[in-house]
Amino acid sequence: MLLSANLFNKLTAVISGIFIGRWVEPADYGIWVALNILPSYVYWMQLGTANGLGRELPLTIGKGDTDAAKAYVSTALNFHLVVVISSVVVLPVISHIFKNVESVKWSHGLWFIAFYIATSIITGLFYIIARSYRNFKSLSALLVVNSTIAIAGLWFVKHYGLYGLYYRMFLTQLFLMVGYIIFYGKYIDFNFKLKTDKLKELVKIGFPIFLAGYIAILFSIADRSLAARYLSAEMLGIYGFALFVYSGVQIFSTTICDVLFPEMVIEYGKRQNVDILWKIVKKYFIYHIIILPIPITVIWFTIPSFLKLVAPRYVLAAEPAQILLLGCVEWSFTGILGNFLNTVGKSWSNTLCLGLCTVIFWIGCYVSIKSDYGLNGLAWANVLSVGVYFISSLFVVLSIMSSKRVTV
Repeated sequence: MLLSANLFNKLTAVISGIFIGRWVEPADYGIWVALNILPSYVYWMQLGTANGLGRELPLTIGKGDTDAAKAYVSTALNFHLVVVISSVVVLPVISHIFKNVESVKWSHGLWFIAFYIATSIITGLFYIIARSYRNFKSLSALLVVNSTIAIAGLWFVKHYGLYGLYYRMFLTQLFLMVGYIIFYGKYIDFNFKLKTDKLKELVKIGFPIFLAGYIAILFSIADRSLAARYLSAEMLGIYGFALFVYSGVQIFSTTICDVLFPEMVIEYGKRQNVDILWKIVKKYFIYHIIILPIPITVIWFTIPSFLKLVAPRYVLAAEPAQILLLGCVEWSFTGILGNFLNTVGKSWSNTLCLGLCTVIFWIGCYVSIKSDYGLNGLAWANVLSVGVYFISSLFVVLSIMSSKRVTV
């Protein structure tokens, strides 16, 4: 049920993106894209406490240790309130990185993105609490209603453009915050006491997990960050829409990876046999090689006409979007390979592969911009760096299989 709700959220995001492209000017959309990068630069302050809570809370609940569970939740919440205050304080300083998009609209947007950062840090904790207590039905309903509100909020976008995006974000975040408090506030024994022993445990457990995830975030924002730094808001908006098309195509493969990961963990836990996992990986590869190229080819050829019909302001996004689509298959493969490495306890190997890919991507984007290769250069940097991630992670997986003397 929760997986269906998440898939529904992704699909509504795609639908929303189409209308946003029709109603919002590229320069305004560029401001919106830049604003949405800012949370990524402050989330590191959490130091993995949310990840640690996601690991420890289900374990303590499973043991029936209610007091320890409440202590973990209370500690995480208190620490995250400190993170909220710190994030809002440093936000104006960080925002000056993107000097090319600064304007009155940008300044107004900072207030809304500050609200988003503050609420998303807290709602992220509530999501972990709801999932840990296995309240999937109410959690799924909350997410679906929130996505429905986001669709209804497109009315604001149609009538107010960029400011409509601000109002829509404010409403959805406010609804989530209130909904989480109503449904899951009962699990929180709130006080202002920060238990340092519990905090140290959460950081110790969660930081390695967080580090891998944060490297993935750094990869995802490289092209947009450098575009916001050195290109105009209009160019950033056009490139942001190309990324929107690309991410829409990725929904299929990322959803399959989300489904397969628990299956891989269960199978490996039962038999401790990597050969079983490799069979799942090969089956995934075969299905994607046969199926995925068909919709990608169709989309590749229809993107220019689609943009002219639906979002004519963004016709310049067609070519970078087509380039990005070339990396869809290899990116889908990296997901399942990452699942394999995480399942067999080689998450650090996956982190190193992703880290190498991220460094190459940042360098590639910078060189592309400074060499005047434009948006197409950013797209090619994305494709090539993902290729490095795929090749390096495949090499590690094959090395593991070889060491286990398994026929591949």
